[in-house]
Amino acid sequence: SDIADAGERLDQIINDLLVLARLTHETQLDLEPLVVVRLVEQLLVEHERQFPFREVRLSQAGDARPVLAHEGYLRQALRNLISNAEKYSPADQPIEIDITRTDEEVRITVRDHGTGVPLNEQAAIFEPFYRSPKSLSAKGIGVGLTVCRRLIEAQHGSCWVRNHPDGGAEFGVLLPVAQPGADTMIDPR
Repeated sequence: SDIADAGERLDQIINDLLVLARLTHETQLDLEPLVVVRLVEQLLVEHERQFPFREVRLSQAGDARPVLAHEGYLRQALRNLISNAEKYSPADQPIEIDITRTDEEVRITVRDHGTGVPLNEQAAIFEPFYRSPKSLSAKGIGVGLTVCRRLIEAQHGSCWVRNHPDGGAEFGVLLPVAQPGADTMIDPR
């Protein structure tokens, strides 16, 4: 099982690095309307297979209106956030995912119950290969959050982190709601 875990981590690192390289050369992303809650539910089935004892709480507010996104890229960004929460949450604490929709945007937050992110590091953790001195024991090379932010921004969204008032870190993604008749090809730069 250690070999399988190491193989999965290596596969994720390679995929993240490939996405970073691809984003610098792609001139257009092909977007489609996606219902975020369905995508998150699929990711949670995958996550539960790998981490069967982790409690994950999913909540949703507002109608399930679709966002205009690239399915593979949105899947990878959200997978990175869930994986990050898994790394930094104590084993007996849940991961909390909240999806909120307004008329113009969908907000997805992934909260862990770890120690949080120091304010002076909150911008730096989205930089390539940045590793917080207090998280060096966690596995990774420091590209997952970089990939997440770049993928979301390439889809005209935004990504952020903040410390939750009750403890832990909360990572968020904001994407525009798909508008009827919207152009589905955008320049990711």
